[in-house]
Amino acid sequence: MDALFDRLFANVSSTQRREILNFRETHQFKTREIAGNTWEYIDTEEGNINLVMVPGGMRRPHIGWRMLQAFEKRYRVIAPSYPTTGSMNVLRDGIISLLDEIGIHRFAIIGSSYGGVVAQCVLHAVPDRITHAILANTGTISENPDIIKRLERGLRIIRMLPNRVVTWGGLRSFKKLLDGIHTEQRDLYDALLVEHFARKWLTKKEFVCHYQGLLDFHSNFRFSPEDSLTYSTKVLLIDSSHDPGVLDGASAALREMYPNATTHTFLEGGHMPSISKADEFKKVIDDFLLQ
Repeated sequence: MDALFDRLFANVSSTQRREILNFRETHQFKTREIAGNTWEYIDTEEGNINLVMVPGGMRRPHIGWRMLQAFEKRYRVIAPSYPTTGSMNVLRDGIISLLDEIGIHRFAIIGSSYGGVVAQCVLHAVPDRITHAILANTGTISENPDIIKRLERGLRIIRMLPNRVVTWGGLRSFKKLLDGIHTEQRDLYDALLVEHFARKWLTKKEFVCHYQGLLDFHSNFRFSPEDSLTYSTKVLLIDSSHDPGVLDGASAALREMYPNATTHTFLEGGHMPSISKADEFKKVIDDFLLQ
């Protein structure tokens, strides 16, 4: 028995506890060593369409387990965790190498929030291999110097603070992103979030990597709307009318970057419409992937 799980999920219904434990039992991580980093990933192995689900700022696929479970009925889902690195090149190249090693050439990719940033790096590296790209509740590269300064300042502060202060602040910030999730689901996702910190999946080191990755993206990556117009990849952009997790203007900038993209806006979906509006979210993705 996992005493930590029992304590963290004490307020979660017995049905939901059984569901998540069964998911973990039937979707255990595989590992591969790639360029000196250990990559953990889930691979459902069956399906005619390959769907790569890259995680957001929590860096592991656990928070998206229900959507992964829903998608695997139709697609082969590959869901990696991120190794401890602040390099977008390492994340991009690691995902591509992982897919090479397991024999996947053509694929669709979906990323939300931080995962949308990673997905864009993959898209612009191998657009000929990507049939569909879904970028949800995220932004794109910006030449605004204020964004760089904000990230640099945030990184300096995190490096100065002790781990317990960083993780306390991180937990508070992530909890705000759960706003919009229905009451009957909130206890479950609160517990999943706290578990990331209790099991030390998210520590100061991961938050440093998070800021380093965003700085790397905005400082060192360059692509343009003209680039995206040359790709055969179909792009879907998803946002929410009230999203506390993206900067003002981020959704508009994303639409400018991908002028031929299909778009979908969730009303009152918050930062995680894949959870708060799960049925609608899945239908939007299914309809898009089957185009």
